[in-house]
Amino acid sequence: MQRKSFDIIGAELGWGAKNHLTERGPSALRAFGIEKALNAIQPSISWRKTLTALVPYQPDMTLSYEMRLQQVHQFNVELAKAVHQSIDEDHYPLVIGGDHSMAVGTWSGAVTALGAERSFGLIWIDAHMDSHTPQTTPSQAIHGMPLAALMGYGESALTHLAGQSPKLDPRHVVLIGVRSFEAGEAALLKQLNVTVYHMSDVKKLGIKTVFEQALQQVTNGTKAFGVSVDLDGFDPSIAPGTGSTEPDGLPAMEVLQALKKVCHHPLFRALEIAELNPTKDIDNITLTLAQKILESVVTDE
Repeated sequence: MQRKSFDIIGAELGWGAKNHLTERGPSALRAFGIEKALNAIQPSISWRKTLTALVPYQPDMTLSYEMRLQQVHQFNVELAKAVHQSIDEDHYPLVIGGDHSMAVGTWSGAVTALGAERSFGLIWIDAHMDSHTPQTTPSQAIHGMPLAALMGYGESALTHLAGQSPKLDPRHVVLIGVRSFEAGEAALLKQLNVTVYHMSDVKKLGIKTVFEQALQQVTNGTKAFGVSVDLDGFDPSIAPGTGSTEPDGLPAMEVLQALKKVCHHPLFRALEIAELNPTKDIDNITLTLAQKILESVVTDE
C-alpha cells in the first residue's frame, strides 16, 4: 500500500477571535519540534507553508468588525488555495491554527478540490457550536461563525469563499463535545437538524460509541470527510493553551484512540487543529496534546 504524504500548513490567524494571540500557535508548534517528531514516525510529512494575515496583530491594536471580516476573508482565500493545491497533489493537509474562523478556508479548499460540494462530511470537535450569523452573535467574534458559513449562512465574504454554493450539507456534519453556546446558533443547528453530541451525550454514550456513530454519519453518502479539532473541546486541565477554555471537557486518551481510527478511514482527507494559544499554555501540555493529535493521524496502522 502506498504511503500517504502529509502537508502541514500553518494558519497564523487571530483576527477572528477576541484573543488574537492564537495567531502564534503554528510558530510555537514548529519551534516545539513538531516536524522532527512527526518525521520520526512518518517520513512523508513536510511543512508546506505558513500563512499570515495581511495585518499582523500588534498589542492594543483594534479593528472594526468590517476590517476584521476583511482580514479573515483575505486570509481564508489564501488558505483555501493552499489546501486545494495540497489535495490536488494527492497529499493530506494538516492545518494548524490559529483561530477557528480559518475553518472556512480549510474546508472550502478541501471541498472544492474534491468536487464535493454538499457531499463532504465533517466531524467538528469543539466546546462551542461556532454557528452564529451576524444577526445572532453577541460578540461579533468571527471565530463563532465558521460552521454556519460553511453550510451557507452568514456573511457572503465567508459563505461565497471558493464558490458561491454551500460547502457542507447539514446532514453530513457532526459536532462533538459541545457545552457552551448561545440561543441563536443552537436554533440554527436545530432548524438544520445538525447532529450535536453535547458533553452530556458523550458521557452517557461513551467516546468510542460517539465517534463510531459520527464516522458512520460523515461517510454515509459522501465523497470524503475531514476532522476539525478546536482544542477547547478538551478539558482545560489538559489543554489550557487555547482561546476560550470551558470546564468539563473531553479527556485526551480516549479521544486520541478514536481519532486514530477515524483518520485511518479510506475517505479521510484532511485535519485541522484550531485555537492553539501558546501564551496561555502551561508547561507545554497543550503543545504536547496537539503533537499527539497529529501523531494519531499520521501513524501507520
